[in-house]
Amino acid sequence: MTPIQLNLYLFAAAVAVFAWIGFSSARRQKSVSDYFHHASLSKNVVSLTATNLTLGTGLVYLVSGAQLNGLLMLLPVICVGVGYWLLALFLERVGLVSLRTGKNFLAAVDSEIAKATGKQSIFAKAVSAPLVCVFVLLLAFEIFASAKIISPFLFKEPTLSSEIVLSIVIFCITVLYAVLGGIRAVFNVDFLQVPLVCMFLPVFVWIAIPDLDRPGELVSRLGASLNTNSTVLVAVLIACINSIATQFYSILNWGAVSNVEIRQQTKLLRWVGVCTSVVLVLFVLVGLLHPSGESGQVWQDLVQHLSSFASQTTTTAFVFSGIVVLGMASILLTTTDAVVVNCIMFWYDNLAGGNSKDTQADERGLTKVRWIGAATFATCFGILLIINYAQPDPFYLLLSMAGGVVVFAPMIITAGYLASRGDSLKHLTRNVTLVFLALFLASGIADVILLSRKSTLVPYVGLAAFVVSTCVSLWLVSRASPKGREKGTSPIDWG
Repeated sequence: MTPIQLNLYLFAAAVAVFAWIGFSSARRQKSVSDYFHHASLSKNVVSLTATNLTLGTGLVYLVSGAQLNGLLMLLPVICVGVGYWLLALFLERVGLVSLRTGKNFLAAVDSEIAKATGKQSIFAKAVSAPLVCVFVLLLAFEIFASAKIISPFLFKEPTLSSEIVLSIVIFCITVLYAVLGGIRAVFNVDFLQVPLVCMFLPVFVWIAIPDLDRPGELVSRLGASLNTNSTVLVAVLIACINSIATQFYSILNWGAVSNVEIRQQTKLLRWVGVCTSVVLVLFVLVGLLHPSGESGQVWQDLVQHLSSFASQTTTTAFVFSGIVVLGMASILLTTTDAVVVNCIMFWYDNLAGGNSKDTQADERGLTKVRWIGAATFATCFGILLIINYAQPDPFYLLLSMAGGVVVFAPMIITAGYLASRGDSLKHLTRNVTLVFLALFLASGIADVILLSRKSTLVPYVGLAAFVVSTCVSLWLVSRASPKGREKGTSPIDWG
């Protein structure tokens, strides 16, 4: 027996155990609040950090990005920590307790807009619907990319069919236990997954960088990777902007913030920022220090290298290959289940008119939540099948999926700023909200067109959308300032 053959049994056993833990959590739920929320600061920090460590983003984007852009690729992962620090500062400066204690931040802003205008707002719906769609797309991507990465460790001769079957099995098991078990299932499974991830990371680095015993050569290779041409600088700048902006629109962050008490929210964000950045730096260093082969993409070289290691029959190969497989499986599943619960929460709260913080015993409410989960991820399953059929390049697929969503970061920041200034939220009208939504849709259409043509311009769509969104946000802020109110609005009244 080879490690690859044993890995298949280990993987099946791990998934079965994760599923059993998840399913067992469903019996303890009495209210909708039980399903969505857990107040433990430490569990939220661990879970959100683990959710940020995705195989698709880590191996496909960060490792490949390190190969393409060199040493400067460390800046975007540092900016992840900066983004969390700024988000924590943003929450402190917002001031309004209602924004930090509501169902979720977007729903709380919606309520404040309604108070300021006397009209029902579409803010939460207009932002939540695209964000849920984007995260469903990203979930399909993660499973698609992760199946490609894991399959060489499970099958002697991995084929497209084996990747498709693997991705479908992973999807069905994870979504089922997350939909049934809610946040308690996620945290219970994390209790087993996180130690496996912690075992995986050092082994992963040791295998991926075979010459760790030659530090002089590694330092030389690291220095040689510094690239400062204009193309690299622009790519790194875009990645840094996305790293910071992501923290403001991420429903994973807002979902975690809504779990803990108000005095612990900023502490949660700062701890997650530090922990996530430290681990993501490891992915970038693997890309910078791994001796690349002939394929031209480090992550493909890495998969081939690790799979050849898993074909050996030494004791070391058996032990380390098993750790790698269980670690990868844990990273994949802890990402998937958290995305599932947060997508359901934002759909239930902001689109279905529910209240995720309702503590009343309500079996009908729990049934409604699970039906929303089933409908949402049936759609995700269809998307996964389409991606598996089309087999696009994972690198550009990820860029195109996440490109236009950055328009919501300036919008959310502006909403928080206006909420802290009395009735200034009245300027965030229905028509202004629709402008941001139209910008997101236009970006998505442009991304699809460019992706179909395999254009290198895909990353610039998100940058352009971010710039326009920032300009609209600054215009809103100027309208809300005392000077702007004295002079009146611009000739074009947007609502």
